[in-house]
Amino acid sequence: MNKRNFIDLDTLSNGEGKVVYGNRLDAISFYETTCEAWFSDFIEEISSAIGERYFPVYRIADGEMRFLFGYQINWKNKPFLSLLKYVKYELFKSPWKTSWGESYSRAEKKQLQTILEKCIKTVSEEGKLAIYWNNNGLNAFIEYNKNMEDLFNKIGVSLNRNNYIPFHFAQAIIANHSEQLLSGKNVLVISGLDTREKDALGERLYRIGVANYDFYRCSPTAALKDDYTLIKPRIQPDIVLVAAGIGAARVVADLKHLNCPVIDIGSYLNVLSGKYENAHAGFFVQPKVLENC
Repeated sequence: MNKRNFIDLDTLSNGEGKVVYGNRLDAISFYETTCEAWFSDFIEEISSAIGERYFPVYRIADGEMRFLFGYQINWKNKPFLSLLKYVKYELFKSPWKTSWGESYSRAEKKQLQTILEKCIKTVSEEGKLAIYWNNNGLNAFIEYNKNMEDLFNKIGVSLNRNNYIPFHFAQAIIANHSEQLLSGKNVLVISGLDTREKDALGERLYRIGVANYDFYRCSPTAALKDDYTLIKPRIQPDIVLVAAGIGAARVVADLKHLNCPVIDIGSYLNVLSGKYENAHAGFFVQPKVLENC
């Protein structure tokens, strides 16, 4: 990237805004634009694909980057803790795990890295990679910023304006446009939610106005290991929402046969279900239609 454009993402928030990121959240862009214009284009792409064609969206942040490319030290945010983790995982080769409970041995990790790379390449060719690639006031997870394009090139993915969107777009589209996208639609959710939360999510999706709600439970801690190509929902979905940690990549890459958008919304699914009040420290809260529920 010869020139880096910085796009203020504050208007995406339906909560407290960029103040939760130290009053700065500027996504890196391949071209000059505004958040509103960029996000509007993304909404149009998703809307036109609903019930019509496959369109995968996969979110990539610190966990996915570390799984693929190893730990890098963030010298600007909690550097001592970052250094300790680097020593633990890169020098002492401790078993790899995420904050969401995913845990893999060294042998498993190597095999699954290959699978993840393949899935990411599929998404980059068919839909969008929602990458945490920004400058923020907290300097959170910025350690990969300078080398982002080179790192993805190593796995055969060329990032460009056609396959990359900011990380927050994937959740913002549901937080801000849930009625537009989901009302009257058949919605399939794939996640590791327990029965109680799965049922609560269904009740709240019906409040939003979905026509039919279907649920497929994947592994809550090892979704990357499974095959989803044979999933046959009870009702043909118009859109699929996914929350499966790093393993969401395999879910969204395997569901081409459903011919609809498959969007990794991660922790925002817990906001939709009512389990949590917000996502990303309050940047996103529940859709307005669910207020007072």
